[in-house]
Amino acid sequence: MDNIIFIANTSWNLYNFRLNIMEEMLKEGYCVYALAPKDKYSIRIERKGIKYISTTINRNSKNILSNLLLIIRLIIIYRKIKPQIVHQFTIKPVLFGTLAARFAGINRIVNSITGLGSAFSRNNILRFFLTTLYRYIFSTKYVQIIFQNPDDRRFFAENKIGNPEQYHLIYGSGVNTDLFYPKEKKKDNNPISFALFARMIMDKGISEFIEAAFFVNKIYPKTEFLLAGGVDPGSSSSFSLESLKKKIIGGNGAIKWLGHIDDVKNIMTEVDVIVLPSYYNEGVPLSLIEAASLELPMITTNTAGCREIVKSNWNGLLIPPNDVSALIDAMIWMMENPEARLAMGKNGRKLVLEKFDSRIVVRQTVNIYRV
Repeated sequence: MDNIIFIANTSWNLYNFRLNIMEEMLKEGYCVYALAPKDKYSIRIERKGIKYISTTINRNSKNILSNLLLIIRLIIIYRKIKPQIVHQFTIKPVLFGTLAARFAGINRIVNSITGLGSAFSRNNILRFFLTTLYRYIFSTKYVQIIFQNPDDRRFFAENKIGNPEQYHLIYGSGVNTDLFYPKEKKKDNNPISFALFARMIMDKGISEFIEAAFFVNKIYPKTEFLLAGGVDPGSSSSFSLESLKKKIIGGNGAIKWLGHIDDVKNIMTEVDVIVLPSYYNEGVPLSLIEAASLELPMITTNTAGCREIVKSNWNGLLIPPNDVSALIDAMIWMMENPEARLAMGKNGRKLVLEKFDSRIVVRQTVNIYRV
C-alpha cells in the first residue's frame, strides 16, 4: 500500500479544508497520514480512518533552533513512513516540509499556496527573506505548486520562484454543493442580516465590519449583524477575547458575536448577506465559496482571492480594502435592492457549480499527484 502524508499548521486546517481530498485518497487505496499539532480536530481526523501524527509547529516562532528542530522532526517522520507523496499546506509546513522531504529523498512533493498571508502584504525585510527562501527551497523538479488564485501564481513567476512548468491553478478548497444547498430567501427590503465568518484577526477586516455595522444600525435599527469565528492565539494579528468584546460592547447590542462555529451552514442559511472586508492575502476564502453555494450575495474587497469568487454587480459587490465608507454604502445598497440581491445569490451558485465544487477540486488535485 502506498503512503501519502498531509501536513498543515493545525489539525483544524486539515479537517475543515482538506478532509475531502484525504478521504478520496483513502478510496484510492492509499494509507493516509495527517501530520499537524494536536487539537480537538485531531480525533475527528482519526475517526475517518486517517493515521494522525502529532507534531509541534509554532506558526509565529522565528527562533532558528526551534525551526531547525521542526525540520529534523519532519525528516525523521518522512524517512520512517516513506510516503510516495507529501502534500503540504500553510507557510512553515510548505517551507520546512519541502526541505525535509528533499533530505528524505521523496520524489513527489506537492505544496499548496493557500494565500500568501499577511507576511507578503508589505514590502519589508520579512517579505524579502521569505521570497528568497521560497526561491531556494522550490528549486527542485520534484515540487509541484498549487495556487488558489492567479495573483499568487503571478507573484511567484515575477519573483522566479520555482518553474512555471510546476505551477497549477486550483480555485479554493472546494465546497460540497449538495450539502451547501440554498433555501428560499426574503423577497422584500425589510431590515436584513449581515454576517462575517472568519477567524477574528485584524487582517480579515473585523474592525471595519464593526464600524460599518454601528453606523448602519443607527439608520436601520432592526438590521442584524453577526460575527462568527473564534480568536486565534496563534496569529500575531488576532484580537484577544477582551479587546473584541470591548469593541462589540461599544455598539449597544448592534452586533452578536457567536464565537467559533463548527456547523456554519445552519447559521449561514439564516442570514441574507455575507461580508468579508479582508485585506489579508487570501487564497480563495472558503466562507465566500460556501456563501455563494447557498445563493447568498456577498460584499468583499477587491483583493487577491476575494475577487476570484465575487464578480462585482453580478454575484456581490467589491469594495476597496480598508474603506469603511464603501462598506457602509454597499450594506445600504444591499438593503435597498432586494431583487438585485436575490439575483446575485443565484449567480453565485452558478459560479460555484462551474468552478468551486469539491468534486472538481478533488479531481484536479488527484491529477497533480499523478504528474
